[in-house]
Amino acid sequence: MTLLREFRLRARHVVAPVFYVSMILYFAVHLVSGERGIRAWADLREHAAEADRRLESLSARQATLEEKVSSLRPDGLDLDVLDERARVMLNLAARDELILQIPSR
Repeated sequence: MTLLREFRLRARHVVAPVFYVSMILYFAVHLVSGERGIRAWADLREHAAEADRRLESLSARQATLEEKVSSLRPDGLDLDVLDERARVMLNLAARDELILQIPSR
């Protein structure tokens, strides 16, 4: 009976610290690898950086396309350039025209 009593006495002194250490470990693990932990935060930052790079790329492409489109507006349209590009793209010419092809660099 004294052995059981000694066990209960020691258990009272051990249970609380073990419980608190377990809780601290539980929260520490979730702080690092949890759904909203440090690793998830790093992954989100990486994903955001990739999205920013893609946005820059698409913005540059949009600016290029807007520049091309602006040259097609009626107030900025050069009919000679339009005629030349249409002939090149469609590979068309009139019967009385002489075509000289100059190789591009």
